[in-house]
Amino acid sequence: MKAEKRIEEHLCTLLKQAKSSPGILKDIRLRETNTPAASLYSLIDTRQYEVFEDTSDWNKEPKQLVDIIGDMMPDVVLR
Repeated sequence: MKAEKRIEEHLCTLLKQAKSSPGILKDIRLRETNTPAASLYSLIDTRQYEVFEDTSDWNKEPKQLVDIIGDMMPDVVLR
């Protein structure tokens, strides 16, 4: 398994665990960003979300987003 996929799977595991323990998000630090947020917790806080990994199921209007994302499928989406 490639390192990138292992990192993605680990991130998704943490994101799923953080749904019931949001403090976990404080340990997922942000770098090279244009926001003052230091971690995912700074962005998400205690908001509810779903984790979508390697799927386009998050996209409720795929025909409308073609101009924005083309045929790309993000590795991880929080919605």
